[in-house]
Amino acid sequence: MTKRLRWMVVFAIVIPMTIVAQYFHRSDLIFPEAAALTIGTWGGEAHAWSASKVKLALLPPLAATIGVVFNRLHLPTVIAFTLMVVLIPIALDLIDSALIPTISAGALPTLFHITSPWFLVVVFAITVCLSSGLYLGDKFVTISRPRGGDQSRSDTNDEFDTPTGNSAHVDLENRSANDDLISNRGQDDIDEDLSKSSVTRRRVLIWFIVLSIIWTLATWWWLPHAALAPPILVSFYEWLKSSNRTNLRFLKRWASITSGIVIGTIAHQGVSNFAISALVAIALTFAVMTLLHEIHPPTLAIALLPLIFPATIAYERAFDVSLAVAVLYGLGLFLPKFIRHHSWTIDPLNL
Repeated sequence: MTKRLRWMVVFAIVIPMTIVAQYFHRSDLIFPEAAALTIGTWGGEAHAWSASKVKLALLPPLAATIGVVFNRLHLPTVIAFTLMVVLIPIALDLIDSALIPTISAGALPTLFHITSPWFLVVVFAITVCLSSGLYLGDKFVTISRPRGGDQSRSDTNDEFDTPTGNSAHVDLENRSANDDLISNRGQDDIDEDLSKSSVTRRRVLIWFIVLSIIWTLATWWWLPHAALAPPILVSFYEWLKSSNRTNLRFLKRWASITSGIVIGTIAHQGVSNFAISALVAIALTFAVMTLLHEIHPPTLAIALLPLIFPATIAYERAFDVSLAVAVLYGLGLFLPKFIRHHSWTIDPLNL
């Protein structure tokens, strides 16, 4: 499947969701992480998210259900949100899943006081469609593989019979292709640090939980709650897991996410129709990510946040999101460097 066709799948998932929300005049039927999940799994930007089709289908709806139940039990919002941010990452680690958007699926209902069971239906429909499509795609590839496999063996035998010069040329082409693959993967690092070391992974997990709790409490008392939007925390967790945290990468990622929330805000303010607004926001945000060479799936979810934010002070909320990304990403970038320069501490990230 080509990249262009994969992006058509993003629209095929997001647009029907927004049309339904528009028809019923209910923004609580919008799940922004749908865009991130689609491009991350179908677009191949985050292969780890689709490592298990069953987990992809079930984990986000399960987390969303817990969040809605917390709301129906009238659990205080700050407590329910904090529990989601703490328990879901721990659960993902215990079941060895890298499906980080599950955090957003569980935390989103608690933050925006979503109690409707129809939100659960929307999340479940999206994840089942994505996992079913991936499953059928794998089946199709498996059925088609024997003929390709025979051809591959034939090509391999021919390669052993070719002169040394031709073989060297083939090796050079393969090496060039591998270099291109590595270069392209550098745009997004979601699959870079998967389970290389359980100790390192859990140290990152602890750091995420500690910093998220501190940020939640600080934001709850001193900043608008838009700075707690769950896709921001998903992006922050991926940033902590990355081994490619540099000043330049920080600036590019901040510019990409800030552009996404600003574009989404302008699109939503300029176009009242959810579907058209989402279409414009996703298309323009992807264009910016492409220009910055920073394809990051959670950015698309952040671009859809204005659809569920209250209409008042929209641009101030965009500023809050940009500030949150700057602070959290800055902590992820500079805190390990600070720790390394003090002998009285141990680097928790061990990177």
